[in-house]
Amino acid sequence: HTEFETYTLDDTDPATQRVKAALTELGLTPEMHPSGGGTDGNVFRLHDISAVVIGMADHNMHTTREYVTIPDMVDAAHLCETLLRRSANQ
Repeated sequence: HTEFETYTLDDTDPATQRVKAALTELGLTPEMHPSGGGTDGNVFRLHDISAVVIGMADHNMHTTREYVTIPDMVDAAHLCETLLRRSANQ
């Protein structure tokens, strides 16, 4: 069992701005929601590394019936590509 340090994102956070811009470029609506649990993002933030955890529209999370639809997986792949392309062009 690991304890994770919590953090809060806001619109001035650089990682948040990058993700929201990429989502908007793809015609998707950025939505920010609080989340429980722990991720690599908690560890990065603990070391002052800007990070955003991006949810993948999964269904029945953490069950034997967990799944992601193919269109949602394609959107996630396009988001990754857009973030990488934008980073390479900076």
